[in-house]
Amino acid sequence: MSLAALQAVVTAAVLVGQTLGTIEARRLSGSDALAGSVISAQLVGGVVALRLVRRYPAASDRVPGLVAVGFATIAAGTLVCGVAVARGSLAMLLAGSTILGAGSATALLLRTTATGLFAPGVRARAVGIVAVGGIVGVGAAPLILRLAPTSNGAAMPWIVIAGTALAAALVARTVKVTAIGDRDGAPAPTAAATRRAAITACVVAGAAMVAMMSTATLQLHHLGASDDVVVAVLAAHYAAMFGLAIPFGVLADRRGRRAALALAGALLTTSGIGLAADPHRYLTFAAVLALVGAGWSGAFVTGTAMLADAATDAARTTLVARNDLVVAVTSAIAATSATALFARGGSRAVGTVIVVLALVAVAAAAAMKPDGAKPSLSGPDR
Repeated sequence: MSLAALQAVVTAAVLVGQTLGTIEARRLSGSDALAGSVISAQLVGGVVALRLVRRYPAASDRVPGLVAVGFATIAAGTLVCGVAVARGSLAMLLAGSTILGAGSATALLLRTTATGLFAPGVRARAVGIVAVGGIVGVGAAPLILRLAPTSNGAAMPWIVIAGTALAAALVARTVKVTAIGDRDGAPAPTAAATRRAAITACVVAGAAMVAMMSTATLQLHHLGASDDVVVAVLAAHYAAMFGLAIPFGVLADRRGRRAALALAGALLTTSGIGLAADPHRYLTFAAVLALVGAGWSGAFVTGTAMLADAATDAARTTLVARNDLVVAVTSAIAATSATALFARGGSRAVGTVIVVLALVAVAAAAAMKPDGAKPSLSGPDR
């Protein structure tokens, strides 16, 4: 429960940072093309943090210390963003977003702790249980954003997130876990095609998510949507991301990783088709964002479990961090490219690119060998 509660804080911080940051970047710069720069800055910060983490192999029982550092970094980044908004400084906003991104990437190692606590047969659903705490963050973010009007800039939401993240850092330091690793003490063999499929799915899902979020926000503003409507539509995306985490985990454990990845790829493809149709209704945008959120959920829950299956407990953090590093780099490129592409070709162009990328993930899942014997459904060894 502690890990799920901490996930809620991460989710709220990311949702407020990306949503409010995109709005503020557009307001301060006066340019749609620069609106995605905040998300790019967050992802760049994540890249830096993950490069450090991958050099620091840590067993699951040591990860809470890294998570605590991540939350403290989130607090520092959001405070800088709050000052930036109050002073009207885009450069400072980007700097704060970079720090926030570094903290978020480190704090998301929560799911690595979950993979070390449970046996392979229930590993995917364990990741899903931690991720589902994000639903609380989804519900809290709009309330935080309502603390002050965002149209003219507001520092209060950033300050609230900073205080909450600092409290989460203190809680994370108290978390005690006993990693059990795999039952046989060694990682299960993983075919190269299987590893490629896991990484490809995570990369595509991350790129599709940030591309969809940044361009959908811009399109909604062009359609005259208020900031409250934008937040509500994006909340549907986050609700699907975390609300479907447990079902995807159960699917991956019971029906196999290949089936779960294939479904995730199909959902991402459908979301791209929906965006390429150039929707003009708020509910349609909510549905499209929910689809990409569901695809992201399936890709990351299943992909994390697959990568954890391929590593010993001590190497698990490094392997997942390496995957997250690749995802962060490609997502940063996608965030900047998507807003620039939107400025030229609108939703149709961005949606078409997402479809092409998603089909690559589907092909990678199809190239996997069928899953072997169904994993044990027993719980963790205590």
